[in-house]
Amino acid sequence: MNIGQFLKASPLSSMILLADIIGLVICFNLAHYLRVNQMVDAQLTLGFLIAITLICLYAFNSYTIETPNKALRVVSRTILACLIALLLAILTGFLIGREAFIPIFGRTILFTAFILFILWACFFRYIGTRFSKVKSQSHWLFMGDEIMANQFRDDFAKHKHSGKLTIHICDADNNDTQYQQQLEHPWNGIVIDSLSALPQSISTDLLQQRLSGKRIFSLTEFYSKQWTKVPIFHIGQQWLMDVDGFSLLEDSVNYKLKRIFDFLLSIILGVFCLPLILVIAILVRVDSSGGAFYKQSRVGLRGKTFNLYKFRTMYADAEKQGPQWTSRDDPRITRVGHFLRRTRLDELPQIYNVLLGQMSFIGPRPERPEFVIELEQQIPYYDLRHLIKPGITGWAQVMFEYGASVEDAKEKLQYDLFYIKNQSILLDSIILLKTLRIVISAVGR
Repeated sequence: MNIGQFLKASPLSSMILLADIIGLVICFNLAHYLRVNQMVDAQLTLGFLIAITLICLYAFNSYTIETPNKALRVVSRTILACLIALLLAILTGFLIGREAFIPIFGRTILFTAFILFILWACFFRYIGTRFSKVKSQSHWLFMGDEIMANQFRDDFAKHKHSGKLTIHICDADNNDTQYQQQLEHPWNGIVIDSLSALPQSISTDLLQQRLSGKRIFSLTEFYSKQWTKVPIFHIGQQWLMDVDGFSLLEDSVNYKLKRIFDFLLSIILGVFCLPLILVIAILVRVDSSGGAFYKQSRVGLRGKTFNLYKFRTMYADAEKQGPQWTSRDDPRITRVGHFLRRTRLDELPQIYNVLLGQMSFIGPRPERPEFVIELEQQIPYYDLRHLIKPGITGWAQVMFEYGASVEDAKEKLQYDLFYIKNQSILLDSIILLKTLRIVISAVGR
């Protein structure tokens, strides 16, 4: 998966990305020149610093240009992203050794460069909000049968920033000419169910439109590129057989590298987070009666169950009535539990599950066996999420709010399938950074 597919950039977002790259080169060279009286000659190191900064900016939604009345939100996200990038740069310099990268990793140069770049980036984003066009001005045309059109309309309404939608119902037995007038409209793009479902004349006209430069998306392509998920209502066995991706299932080397990364990171985080784990355990015990930790049976790789460990966030008798979905402002959650859930710190003990090889840091969230039985009966392809190890965090967790119903589970499955299909080092890095943003801003549930 390339960065362009994630960015889904408008022309304005692309211009700001270009301004960021130029600004980072200028700011690092200027800071370097002020310190040692010469420009940066370590181009590889400079490229690394630019890359982690851009990834942080994307992870903190700094390329989502808001309307003018929300300019402060964009600026605050940009500052936070730059501070995280600075922290990562300092940590990298410490781990690798200053001797290899003197003087670009020097603290004075790093602080100076990032201060200059924060001013640069915030200025361009503030100017961008002055000239931004509200995303709802985007206008899409959907062409397909009535069943798919209704499903697509419902999903389109869930994405507030997708814009406006026009539906054209295509009947294979009705070769009307209304679509010819519609094709002349300056759409942002046209979404089609499938060419095989359209009359031959419409398919021919759409091909000509595409060759002339108009954006034509298949339904699955639109979901993937615009909403970064897979439409489970549309895919079938043939799609699963033909589609590219799923490298984590096919590439044993990639799978082993992911396991090595999980093992090493679980040891490092386990050591660094041990004091925090002890403090949280004490707070949980003081806040309410019961143990600080609890274990719960979850479904993992290939449908096998395992014991998942978490900090207790509910009162000890929370499930005396049996398993049930967690609701918003659930009265069973303790005071400390609310904080732990918002910051995702209740998941810290699962580092032990990762160390044992039962989980990965990134993957679909493991569900309880009682709920899996119900969900597999109601949601098609739900069992596909068990093709890889479950994760502490995942694409569904950073892209969708906490799931507390069958409909929510269906929505999250679409994001999980997108991750399974497109897993890569870049996607994993973005998920980690987005998770870090959730922890810092405490917007979880």
